[in-house]
Amino acid sequence: MLVNGKPVTSESTFRTETAEGHFDIPFTFDATGLEGHDVVVFEKLYVTHKDGEKETDVEIASHEDLTAESQTIKLVGVPEEPKEPEKPEEPGTPDIAPPVKTGDDTPILLYIGIAAAALLLAGVSGFLYWRRKNQ
Repeated sequence: MLVNGKPVTSESTFRTETAEGHFDIPFTFDATGLEGHDVVVFEKLYVTHKDGEKETDVEIASHEDLTAESQTIKLVGVPEEPKEPEKPEEPGTPDIAPPVKTGDDTPILLYIGIAAAALLLAGVSGFLYWRRKNQ
């Protein structure tokens, strides 16, 4: 990609600690006028061989696929500034969130009524059993 007639490039020198991993290379450019377009980033990896005082860069890998989603950056419009949060209606009133509601909403009287009905049923059944046994 050319910006003002010059290619956008970024490079970094690094030394790996392991055979696997990743390395981030940040780069910036002026994307004015590119809204709604896709930019494809190409990657090349070179290794530098030193032979005495002479250094030679040898390309060992490249990733230059125009159709690769992993290399594509979709440029969208500039986001709008966020709106300011609503201020309290009365000056000097602190902006306090309502209390958090926790616990069970089931009314306790429902459970008490079920327990009372069970006790009443057990009492009536017991009385009828005792009466029949004694007659």
